[in-house]
Amino acid sequence: MSSTKSNQSRDVRKYVEPDVNTLISKTNSAPTRLQSTSKNMDNATQSSTTKRPMTPERVLQITKKTIKEFISNIRTFIDPRDTDIIVDIIKVETFFDVRINSTQLMDHVISHIIPYKDQINSDNMDEKKRYFMDQRYHIFQGIEKTKIDRIADLILSGRVSDANINVIFQYFSKLAKAGDTYVDLMQKKRS
Repeated sequence: MSSTKSNQSRDVRKYVEPDVNTLISKTNSAPTRLQSTSKNMDNATQSSTTKRPMTPERVLQITKKTIKEFISNIRTFIDPRDTDIIVDIIKVETFFDVRINSTQLMDHVISHIIPYKDQINSDNMDEKKRYFMDQRYHIFQGIEKTKIDRIADLILSGRVSDANINVIFQYFSKLAKAGDTYVDLMQKKRS
């Protein structure tokens, strides 16, 4: 009987939250494997070969774009029927879009991602998962812990493939590179 009640509440939600359901329906056609689409970050760390000179401001823009792509791509490996998790990810996207500016994001990358470059770039999947488990509240600081735990549970429970976990860590690695580039550019600017 409780499953019938649960199904009824899901049916009701489709009438109560049409905007969220519209966003969820866009996810239904998403690929089942994460896409590593932030090639701009690789270019950002090679400032001498780019056409436009690399500036701290440009690194900040690229970092924010990479984070948005990362969060958007997380939706691609979530079962479309897990509407609660998809709604949480949409809220996280909005949080990063509206409440955090690029400088705050970079400060966060510098303090919570760069110090863990070795674990992020490790070939050992268990070490990567341990880093994610230990640092998840710091990585996603400002987001409700229950939402972080739901996503972490997906990753750590085996419901997300190792290939997708590697893509997640490619994003973390690119963010660490951007953070290093930003720090170097800021030091040069001060000199």
